[in-house]
Amino acid sequence: MQIGVSVVAVVVKTERLALTVVILCQCREMDVKEEQRAAIEFCCKVDFSVTKTVELIHKAYGDAVLSRTTIFEWHKRFREGRKSVKDDERCGRSITSRTDGNIAAVDKMVKEDRNVTSRLIADTLGIPKTVVLRILREDLKKRKLYSRFVPHALTREQMDERVAEFVQEGCTVNVEYYKGVLDRLISRIRRVRPALYRTRKFFLLHDKAPAHSAAKIRQFLTQKQVTTLNHHPYSPHLSPPDYFLFPKVKLQLKGARFDTIQKAVTKQLNKIPAEDFSNAMKKLETRANLCITSNGSYFE
Repeated sequence: MQIGVSVVAVVVKTERLALTVVILCQCREMDVKEEQRAAIEFCCKVDFSVTKTVELIHKAYGDAVLSRTTIFEWHKRFREGRKSVKDDERCGRSITSRTDGNIAAVDKMVKEDRNVTSRLIADTLGIPKTVVLRILREDLKKRKLYSRFVPHALTREQMDERVAEFVQEGCTVNVEYYKGVLDRLISRIRRVRPALYRTRKFFLLHDKAPAHSAAKIRQFLTQKQVTTLNHHPYSPHLSPPDYFLFPKVKLQLKGARFDTIQKAVTKQLNKIPAEDFSNAMKKLETRANLCITSNGSYFE
């Protein structure tokens, strides 16, 4: 709690007005919101425009300032004759803003836009920013990561969805990152196809991206006894993801709306029959032979 005189004194000092206006709120204790409302009321009394009022309140309060929309609303109320700086009494008003309804509303806003700010949520729902943060952290178990709200801890279902290995926004696929991907891939082959893992009768086809062709990656694959197939540059017709997987997924997602791209892509991947993947790999041999027949030129 602070004494209301502080805000008005700043306004008075800023505009070099008569010191007698301090009497407006020095005699009673008020919270920060009420202080700012008192300053807004004073600006109305001395006929400051709403734009000038916003400027002064921002200068006086900095990060603790009311939102621009709120200042406009209270300026309008005082222009229309309002006298009190306190909130209106509401019938059946909850003691706390941390209600089931507000929790659901915050959750909906975050799902619709992972980049939404806590300030925007507070202004939209008309609840304090501190309450929004408590709802996000304690009720929804979310935290900020790369300017996005994400779960504190992944559930089993969420971890299963991440098997497709999506790269987080803001991450770079460098040597260390790719090495981790390959390590998880090999571990999964060992778990799901143990016979193939023991005999090493599988091949790795990846392009010549810097992270893929780095010496550290080649050494890692040699150590793991993984045979790689060379992928020539500018050859999407010899890359199963390019001629089979990506077009198949894109076709299903085109024109559709979805909550998250990761969930939508994972759903489509799970719909593709195992036989289609097998046929796509068989076509790779056919396409490679066509490439040889055409002396390395592109073919239909």
